[in-house]
Amino acid sequence: IGPEDWAFEQALHTRAPWRAAQAMRHWRIGYNAGGPHKYTDTTATNPQFRIRVPSGNHEKAHIVVAVAQNYECYRSRNEEESEIGFSIYQIPHNMPRLTSQFVSENDPLDVAPLTRIREIATFFALPPGDFVVLPHTLQHREGKFLLRIFADQHADVWEVNEDNMIIPNAAIDFPEDRLHDAVTFYCY
Repeated sequence: IGPEDWAFEQALHTRAPWRAAQAMRHWRIGYNAGGPHKYTDTTATNPQFRIRVPSGNHEKAHIVVAVAQNYECYRSRNEEESEIGFSIYQIPHNMPRLTSQFVSENDPLDVAPLTRIREIATFFALPPGDFVVLPHTLQHREGKFLLRIFADQHADVWEVNEDNMIIPNAAIDFPEDRLHDAVTFYCY
């Protein structure tokens, strides 16, 4: 799925170029495999990706969020794909990282429910503001995933890492051998 898949949507024809961010990551038990939003104590440990739609925008930003689990060709026939999904929360501008307290007190803006599928994608029209995307699998389940976020207008996208640090362009900050862990940015 990509921006070209929305070519038949007339409202999107005047918007160009599409911008994209992608990150290849993995959930690890005891570290960042916090499960879906119903696990309010642990879901904030999932990887977090921030989207900021600037306040100067008069129209909503059209955003596509897609989470795909890693395909492993050596997977046995008896081994099934994991259930994957994601939650998106609107958060205050000054909040550096989604917390368990915030999750327990606020409902997500939207949820892509756990589904046993290779890739799940959802289309959003987001107003100006700050949002956090939490890709997840079942609680305490390991797995690799690819997150892609497409926007039809300027929207800042970055990863919030475990130390609550913001990495606006992670590909610059990592040595060459760690580029596969970086968030990469593209324009379409």
